[in-house]
Amino acid sequence: MMEIAADALLDSGLAPSSIHYERFDYGAGKGRLDRARQRQALRVFLALLVAMIAFILRQHVIAAIN
Repeated sequence: MMEIAADALLDSGLAPSSIHYERFDYGAGKGRLDRARQRQALRVFLALLVAMIAFILRQHVIAAIN
């Protein structure tokens, strides 16, 4: 029900940053704001993963040089 209301507010022109509601499981939501929050969390996870891989590769390159 929250998703329907949030989508209606977005359709009426309200800025997404002005819509606030609390949800403990964004994976369960099917609204546009829920999907945007899922993508945002995925981007953070992927950025951390890329940083971890870069650090590991850097360590291997340094070890190979020495």
